[in-house]
Amino acid sequence: MADIKKKIKPGAIEVHPEELALVVNFEVQEVQTLPNGSSQVVSKKQDSKKITVKSLTSKTNLTDLAAEIVEKCKLIHPSKVAFVEELLQALLNRNQSNEVAPSTRDKDASSKNARAAAAQAQKERRRANQETDASFKNARAAAAQAQKERRRANQETGVSGIVFGMGL
Repeated sequence: MADIKKKIKPGAIEVHPEELALVVNFEVQEVQTLPNGSSQVVSKKQDSKKITVKSLTSKTNLTDLAAEIVEKCKLIHPSKVAFVEELLQALLNRNQSNEVAPSTRDKDASSKNARAAAAQAQKERRRANQETDASFKNARAAAAQAQKERRRANQETGVSGIVFGMGL
């Protein structure tokens, strides 16, 4: 009988374009395990989680806050603490620039520029994530192909999966 499990693949982490928050993108996959042991993706769904930062000032310890966010959000790998800290710094910079009271036209222009910069950064992160995903997929495919070839060669020669080396 085929077994179906849900797998979550983390995606890009980005600054929310308007709120004092981070957005964690991820993909939910339903994977079916076939009787022969292989697995097949049945469905994929893109989703995101918003992590609201309650208070962020120049006195906030961004390193500790980033570590706390990564610890509490299982969608973010622990190796991403420094990246989350950079995003928090970007949030802080945006928040501080919005606290200064420029004229309405200047404020509209600066928020428009900030949104454009955030959108550009988001595109770059997504492209980098896609390139990383593609390289992992290629590596997995190459490893699977090599494993198939080894199995085929072993079957043809009658060699089992255990190989004993001889010292010279």
